Amino acid sequence: MIKIYKSQIKAYTTVLIATMVLCAIFILSAYNNANSEQTYEMTDHQMTQQSNNSEQNNTKLEQKSEQSVRVCKIIINLRSVKAI
Repeated sequence: MIKIYKSQIKAYTTVLIATMVLCAIFILSAYNNANSEQTYEMTDHQMTQQSNNSEQNNTKLEQKSEQSVRVCKIIINLRSVKAI
């Protein structure tokens, strides 16, 4: 009876051992990653300062462009008034 199920027992133990090894590797790598600092945490502060600077520059450019659009509209309106 045991001879009949011997091949099945080998397959089940092989799968069990492989599963245990994979789980151990996963747990060890998760533990290692939990104790190490990620690279995005270090660069995040620098990126925030750069993005704040670029946002400030963008708002200044937008204000200048809005002012130039207003001046252009005024000039166009003055020309149309002179033409009439």
